[in-house]
Amino acid sequence: MKLAKSLMAGAVTAVVLGSTTAMAEVSTNIGLSSDYVWRGVSQTAGGAAVSGGIDYSDESGFFAGTWLSNTDFDSRDADGARTGESNEVDLYLGYAGEAGDLGYSVTYNYYLYPTVDDANFGELLLDFSYNIFAAGVSYTVNSEVDEPGVLVEGDAHYYFGAGFDLGNDWGLGLTYGYYDFDYDGDADVGDVSYGYFQVDLSKSYGDWGDITISLSDADEESGEEDPLAWISWTKTF
Repeated sequence: MKLAKSLMAGAVTAVVLGSTTAMAEVSTNIGLSSDYVWRGVSQTAGGAAVSGGIDYSDESGFFAGTWLSNTDFDSRDADGARTGESNEVDLYLGYAGEAGDLGYSVTYNYYLYPTVDDANFGELLLDFSYNIFAAGVSYTVNSEVDEPGVLVEGDAHYYFGAGFDLGNDWGLGLTYGYYDFDYDGDADVGDVSYGYFQVDLSKSYGDWGDITISLSDADEESGEEDPLAWISWTKTF
């Protein structure tokens, strides 16, 4: 199950962290996407997603916010009824700053699925940027999942990427990520850790928002047999 809270990549697109805000600021965002992909895996069973969020930041570097989207994990109960349709609500807070040319942030993100039993979990995320490069690690520090599998305490996700300004409000993002699950190789779980590569081509239309075309290809252990392609629109107010 389960994203960065942008439909460009759900939360794994490589971005260069900006400087801390000069004053307290509240912003909102909305998004539409033909698919919601997070760490190389669709969160909507290949269907469309609508998202939105609100963020607060101040001059100290502290930030907090919430973000939500529809999800669909295409799971069914014994009678064949769908049980995976839900909403994802992310609640997060953290601190961002700079040390010379190095940008950094520390974030705690809690992923809440109101209608899915035993699915909520929380991560501690460390992100760094330098020039066009970005890298980070996320570690699952608490989870309601109470059986061997994925999204349990001890899971870790790593990524490295780069963002390029192509001019005329065009941008290109390249990301490689690896999800290392604590129960990988367990006799009852199997090989579940996987890597993925993602490309994001974006165009800013100013007051009309941003359009992004994305392509992601994950190892078969992710459960995705074919590369995923989607288009998204996001706007911040």
